[in-house]
Amino acid sequence: MKQLIIMSVITNHEEKRLVSYKRIVGGPLASNTYIVYEGDEAFIVDAGVEPDKVLGAIREMGVKVRFIVLTHGHFDHVFYVSRLMDSLGARAYIHQADITVMRRSSIYGEQFYKEKFVEPASIEKVSDNDKLTLSNKEARIIHTPGHSPGSICIHIENLLFTGDTLFRGTIGRTDLPGGSEELMAQSLRKIAKLPQSTRVLPGHGHESTIGYELSSNYLFRKMIGLE
Repeated sequence: MKQLIIMSVITNHEEKRLVSYKRIVGGPLASNTYIVYEGDEAFIVDAGVEPDKVLGAIREMGVKVRFIVLTHGHFDHVFYVSRLMDSLGARAYIHQADITVMRRSSIYGEQFYKEKFVEPASIEKVSDNDKLTLSNKEARIIHTPGHSPGSICIHIENLLFTGDTLFRGTIGRTDLPGGSEELMAQSLRKIAKLPQSTRVLPGHGHESTIGYELSSNYLFRKMIGLE
């Protein structure tokens, strides 16, 4: 499935271009990969989409990818991370708690991708409140366990990349190995405190906002105590 969607963040009062992103959809489970950029510098969120789609988009955009951030270790978000690292000369980050998840899940994922998973030769670890820099902007790591032990969200300006923690109209599963309903509730309460205008950019499906999900997402509301 070929789908490229490009969005820019603008303020309410002026047409000021800030951080932008391109969403690319692919892989056996229709995963989202995001290219987040300002000017000619970029980083990638998740690596479950076929590399030719991602690399083709990067060439068209004319940006230099500085790093890759993995929202969690499930195969449909990490499967091609080594290919992208090698092709782009970029480092990659994942939460320490999902290193083992990545190894186990991606072996299982080989039956979906019909090829061998190549584990990165090296990968850097991030923790809650770590900052990664894009140009002169900071991307903050928010540890959001629940779907997996090391799930994270990436918050930069008015964008929140939520992986499989929060979706438009629903939340991530907690019944997979390493999942926790209690931790999911804590994580959702954490991100519910962000401004309601914050754009929610999930690991699957279409974007939303914190405000929209607070008003209409029953499971989100239930988990944070509003239902």
